[in-house]
Amino acid sequence: MGLKICDVSRQALQKRVLKSTAWLRHLLALLLQASLSVPRPPAAASGEQEPGPIRRLLIRDASTISRPGSPGTEWRLHLTWEPFTLQLVQVTLTDARSGEGPEDAGLQAGDLLLADRAYGIWRTIQVALDALAFFIIRLTWSNLPLLTPEGHPFNLVAWLRRWPATQNQAEISVIAADDPQRRPFRLVVGRLPSDKAEKARQDVRRQARKHKRPVHPNTLLAAGFCILLINLPATLWPTQTVLAFYRIRWQIEWCFRRWKSVCQLDRLPPYPTAIAEPVLLAKLILILLMQRHLGALPWSEWWAKAETAPVVTPAVKMIYDHLCEIIRPSAVILQLLENPASFLRHLRSSQSFRYRRRALLSWGIAAISPIVSVFRFI
Repeated sequence: MGLKICDVSRQALQKRVLKSTAWLRHLLALLLQASLSVPRPPAAASGEQEPGPIRRLLIRDASTISRPGSPGTEWRLHLTWEPFTLQLVQVTLTDARSGEGPEDAGLQAGDLLLADRAYGIWRTIQVALDALAFFIIRLTWSNLPLLTPEGHPFNLVAWLRRWPATQNQAEISVIAADDPQRRPFRLVVGRLPSDKAEKARQDVRRQARKHKRPVHPNTLLAAGFCILLINLPATLWPTQTVLAFYRIRWQIEWCFRRWKSVCQLDRLPPYPTAIAEPVLLAKLILILLMQRHLGALPWSEWWAKAETAPVVTPAVKMIYDHLCEIIRPSAVILQLLENPASFLRHLRSSQSFRYRRRALLSWGIAAISPIVSVFRFI
């Protein structure tokens, strides 16, 4: 507008942005495809289909996004994250009706998948096995029926109750009841520290009060343990190593937090404004570009040194602000100050539309600018 590229009203701008949703999804898919490495075929050994050496560590999770004033969850952002390279392997935006799952996680042969309790069901495990991937998946006491190696039902709660108070970790061989091939898996369990266990039980009670239902005693017991199902070899991955390695899963939680706090991913026009979805997609495109630049930094070298490891958040803020400056340069503000008449019709508004007019200068331009400028980075 002020850069003499075009002179359009708010209504005309919004009309064009509203029609760009499918195009933005296509651009997001193209950017993601361009950032992926070419998959390597599984190692050819005998005729058996067994996972080979670990190629990548992948964390899978999802986060909810809603507009201010929304009656509930509107979108679910599904993310497959490679923490050591700070790169996205897969990202999908769905509505609230789509649950968490690994079907579009981008798993390849030899990958190691880390996932929380939402993925602790047979459907997730089967996807990983079909992809010839390894997995470390957290379970609840009831979401995956298990059997002993002899084929008898395995009572996880009874096994946990038999632990002495001094025992902090253990593992046992089990079989998923829904697995027709009856493949053995390792059930690795670690007792949480007393303070963390009490916090987990408080969270369970709070969720029960929220949904107005009683707390199952088995749920309170299991809340004090980290229960993991894995298919990694015990010779290379002992119990203590597996329990320590699962802590890396928190990296994806920090990724979501950085995107929402630093990149303002969840700062959207209020409900029920329809323009929120293309704005959200445009922000995801900008974040994907930011992560591409972020991954070019030598993190593996920095983290491997004996000195204090650098944190990611300051780099995310600097790179994201740099991209925003390229897309929405300060020249717009300078022209407003030098020639305010050219912006006058965008500054005038009636009382009822004052918020929307004022929002054009904050999120409206930010929404359309990535759409117009995204090709310079592709």
